[in-house]
Amino acid sequence: MPELIRYSKQPDTTVTNIVPHDRESVTPELSALEFETQLEGVKRQQRGVKLAIAQAELAKDRHVLRAKLIEVGTAEIGVELARQAFHTQAYKLIEARATAAIAQDNAGAKVKEWAFNQDGIRNRLEALDLGIKQSQAELEVKNSAFSFKGLSGLAAKVTNAVSAAVTTDSSTSRSRKQAS
Repeated sequence: MPELIRYSKQPDTTVTNIVPHDRESVTPELSALEFETQLEGVKRQQRGVKLAIAQAELAKDRHVLRAKLIEVGTAEIGVELARQAFHTQAYKLIEARATAAIAQDNAGAKVKEWAFNQDGIRNRLEALDLGIKQSQAELEVKNSAFSFKGLSGLAAKVTNAVSAAVTTDSSTSRSRKQAS
């Protein structure tokens, strides 16, 4: 069931009249010339408002562009920092590779030097062996010369002493070379 609305006995005077035709007009009637002048004023105000809105939008766009410019500057700084970090890491990698290559070259040089030293030692030993063989051949020649002269006993003692000395020298030099 619909609710019943109770009306007050006396109308509230603070409430404005709802019906517009009951009110008296506050604006006076204007002539065409007055209307045109006031219309121009309103149009000027409207253009001023539009200009103010456009200027506000321009200021807003400038602010947005400055913010974007700051973001771009920050990004450029980040890119430069990343580039510098990359170059630093690349140089560290190059330095590590160069150090490894130098170490490898040094190790290869040590092996070659060792082989060269071994070849030198081998050549010295061969020279000593040749010297010993020549000395023994000379001793044989001298022994045969002594035997023709009848001094074979003395020649045998000298031959034994010289061959023992030569053998001791060659074995001593071999042991020295092997120790080094």
